[in-house]
Amino acid sequence: MRKIFRLFAIFIAVVALVCGWFGYNYFFKANLNPAQKTYIYIPTNASFAQVLDSLNAQKLLKNEAEFVFLANKMKYPSHIKAGKYLLKGGVSTYAFLKKLMNGEQDEVTLTFVKFRKLDELGKAVAKKLEQDSSAFTALLYDNAYLSQFGLDSQTVLGMFVPNSYQMYWTTTPDQFMRRMHKEYKKFWNAERLEKLKNNSLTQNQALSLAAIVEEETNQNDEKQRIAGVYLNRIKLGMPLQADPTVKFALNNFAIKRITTAMTQFASPYNTYMVQGLPPSPICTPSIASVDAVLDAETHNYVYFCASQDFSGHHNFAVTYAEHLVNAQKYQAALNQKGIY
Repeated sequence: MRKIFRLFAIFIAVVALVCGWFGYNYFFKANLNPAQKTYIYIPTNASFAQVLDSLNAQKLLKNEAEFVFLANKMKYPSHIKAGKYLLKGGVSTYAFLKKLMNGEQDEVTLTFVKFRKLDELGKAVAKKLEQDSSAFTALLYDNAYLSQFGLDSQTVLGMFVPNSYQMYWTTTPDQFMRRMHKEYKKFWNAERLEKLKNNSLTQNQALSLAAIVEEETNQNDEKQRIAGVYLNRIKLGMPLQADPTVKFALNNFAIKRITTAMTQFASPYNTYMVQGLPPSPICTPSIASVDAVLDAETHNYVYFCASQDFSGHHNFAVTYAEHLVNAQKYQAALNQKGIY
């Protein structure tokens, strides 16, 4: 009996050691190489072989056999979920597989800056999300699809409020558009809508004016004054004569000096040729520019031009005679620098 008991005890000890070794290796021992954070991208409908290829391409696994064995035991190959996943060194095989099986994606930060064209926007979004740019751009030009948001391919640019947004890499084009429309509605809160009403502007008109202000200056302390100039012109029935609209009409944003010939270019966006605001925003205006329009400065200025010191600020004028003096100073400064 003692011999049997001793053998049984040895057997139990061996089993315990084997189980302990197994448990340690699969549940506690680190099986991921990266010392710093690393991301793995698992496409929609990816196979287990593709997941392994992604891991091996970055040399992330210390022991591939351990990973494959436990993945099969956990039935991960039939529960693959697409996404962008953050990996950290020191993570066990089990913990990593649980993260993948639960689809615990790590969010992507999508930051909007200024865009002037829908194609630019589509390409920028595609760099951060799974779908290619054509999938996003297609919806931006699809008027039937955009009609549910009360927009079309001309006005949709104004729906994208420059800011940083968190979303998943697997976000579809439709999900992206709905999220952006939700953010757009959130941006146009009761306070902004009341100011909009007081200025007798529609959302599209406010965004169109804000886009001009955005292109006119990077100086936030001048934006309300510039917005006031254009609102004064609208009230007086004067053409806006905004140089940025000429650049947009010509599709040339590198122009440094607007000539008389350029201002004669026929386009609904050229405010030298067409009275009032352009039909839609010429860029995605910043929040600061939109708020500058809603809180436009009250004054009598109807003219402004860039300062001759090239500081980015402007000289403002009430009369055309005053404006001519300011304009001549700026033109002389351009000539001195050889900018034609």
